[in-house]
Amino acid sequence: GKQVAGIGNGMGLFLLIGGIYLLVIRQITWHIPVSFLLGSFGTALIFHQMNPEQFATPLFHILSGSTFLGAFFLATEHTTSPVNRIPMFLYGLLGGILLIIIRSFSVYYDGIAFTILLMNLFNPLLDRITPGVSGLEEVSHA
Repeated sequence: GKQVAGIGNGMGLFLLIGGIYLLVIRQITWHIPVSFLLGSFGTALIFHQMNPEQFATPLFHILSGSTFLGAFFLATEHTTSPVNRIPMFLYGLLGGILLIIIRSFSVYYDGIAFTILLMNLFNPLLDRITPGVSGLEEVSHA
């Protein structure tokens, strides 16, 4: 109608439904979206508890559709996200934290694009965190 909004801000419920659909059909795993939402919620909660007059509530941040857009569709892009579980969780968690920091302390209304770009810079470092191969013993060549 009469309200102008991008898809990220105006269609939060539909983005959430689409994200759940991607989880159900196993197109994405839960690690990045859940940790992204937890990082966003936790950081927003800390900021809001420190100064409720300056910082928005955690629900405001989570229910803005661009958070769902970032958590389910942008951060889980297969070509730019980590491949192992621990790096996936850290990628999402740090992305959620960074999103709230950008939203709270920058001049930009929504920092989802900057968040995803910055997290993509950290992806090669996070991918170095790999689980060890089980069943193999270390051989000492002394």
